[in-house]
Amino acid sequence: VSTQSTGFDDTIYTVWTRKEAEGAHPFLLLISETGKASGIYIDSSYPMDISLQRDFTVNIVILSSSLTVRLFLGPSPADVIKQYWSEIGSPARPPFWGLGHFYGSESISSEGELTNLLLNNTMLSLPVEGVLLPAAINQDSQPFSLSQDVRSALAMEYSNNTTRFI
Repeated sequence: VSTQSTGFDDTIYTVWTRKEAEGAHPFLLLISETGKASGIYIDSSYPMDISLQRDFTVNIVILSSSLTVRLFLGPSPADVIKQYWSEIGSPARPPFWGLGHFYGSESISSEGELTNLLLNNTMLSLPVEGVLLPAAINQDSQPFSLSQDVRSALAMEYSNNTTRFI
């Protein structure tokens, strides 16, 4: 008997989305003590309750008669993931610039806060490969924008750099 937590503890997980057309599609990867693996992919656009029972059974209660269950029999965890990806497609790769040190915050509400963030990171030799500028309205009920002077200074400072401003 394994002393590790299995997750099979009679807990009920409720799964749903706000838009029925999209749906929620849970995937359960099971790995035995011997290293053999299998997977269960549940495809439905309706709310469902999933419970993992202590006797290693899975209960699925769905608010519809439409449910597709796909089983992937591995035998290794890598094989199960490959089989799963062949069913749903592999994940999209993020843009290259999105893989670095990226800053984004709704708390950046002024040019001064943005320039302070950039200056502090430069002084501490911390890389900044991307900055997500807020689209929300700031406290003065004005849209966030940068003056031409600040835009020009940022463009000159980061022109030989890979930093992206979004």
